[in-house]
Amino acid sequence: MAVLLLSQLIQRASAMDAEKSILPQYPTMVKFFLFWWCSTVGGIMVVYILDHLLSKFYGPKCLDFMVEHTFRSVAAREVYWAQFVDPTSWSPTHPVLQTADVRMVEITERELPDPSEAAADEDESKPEETDDVVAAEEKDERTKNIKPIKLVSLKAGLGLILRHKQNGPQPGTHFCTRECVSIDTPDAPDGVWSLIM
Repeated sequence: MAVLLLSQLIQRASAMDAEKSILPQYPTMVKFFLFWWCSTVGGIMVVYILDHLLSKFYGPKCLDFMVEHTFRSVAAREVYWAQFVDPTSWSPTHPVLQTADVRMVEITERELPDPSEAAADEDESKPEETDDVVAAEEKDERTKNIKPIKLVSLKAGLGLILRHKQNGPQPGTHFCTRECVSIDTPDAPDGVWSLIM
């Protein structure tokens, strides 16, 4: 049945005049723009589909990046520094506050029980642990405790939880958590001030 239908379509296509078969009532210029419009939209759809599939199979990733910028103005270094590390001094027009709701948190490593004590408490009837269980426990070692605190100036061990604004497209949803790993303000006037998040 399918072969018969395909052969009839091929016979009809070969019998049709090429000029009359493709939108005969439209001028050639309209056909030209219509073709390229469809090609562009099709290409954009392919990019979105590939992006969705890559995100689905590989999941979200942790981004590591470094920014280095030199401010050239008469203001003191402390004024600029506060715009990075002191949320209590941020005005409502600060770029972070304009795009996200900010909450300060204290981040500590989660304490894990001693493996030797845990092994002594286990029943002998429990089945052997597989490699998946061991990998999951190793992953747990990297988890952290997060405790909300009031806004203060950043220091090592503190972090910021950013959530989408209530009037945005995803109101209240989690955007990112940034942990302050290291902060250094040397006493020397020409020293490097560093903030590692």
